[in-house]
Order: sequence, then C-alpha cells, then structure tokens
Amino acid sequence: MELWMNMIGEYGFPIAVTFYLLYRIEKKLDQLNQSVIHLSKLLQLNSIKVPLSHPSSHHDMNPTLKEKTNKAK
Repeated sequence: MELWMNMIGEYGFPIAVTFYLLYRIEKKLDQLNQSVIHLSKLLQLNSIKVPLSHPSSHHDMNPTLKEKTNKAK
C-alpha cells in the first residue's frame, strides 16, 4: 500500500496535468475538424470551374486584349 501511495504522490500530478491538457486539446481539435469540414463544403458549393488556358493562346481572349497583344508583337 505504501508503494502505491508513493507512486501516486510522485506521478499523480503530472498524470493529472497530462489528462487535463489532452482533454483540452481534444476539444480544440474537434472544433478545428468541424471548421475544416464546413469550409470544404462551402468551397464545393461556391467553386466555379474555370478552364485553364495557356497565356499565348489567343482564342479565348477578349478582342481588346487581342489587339494589345498583336500591337506588342
């Protein structure tokens, strides 16, 4: 019995602090996880698929931009 009391006296406080900190971190990680899930859903709803084109291709440029590009050549 005395051995257990010595162990609790020696290791009890660090163990208690560890469990307390783990509990706090777990709550914050859950909040962070929910935020990431919410943001990914918002991004999926609001994303617009824009085709990527090479800047040298003129077929998708507006007419005024084509003129400026042709004048520069």
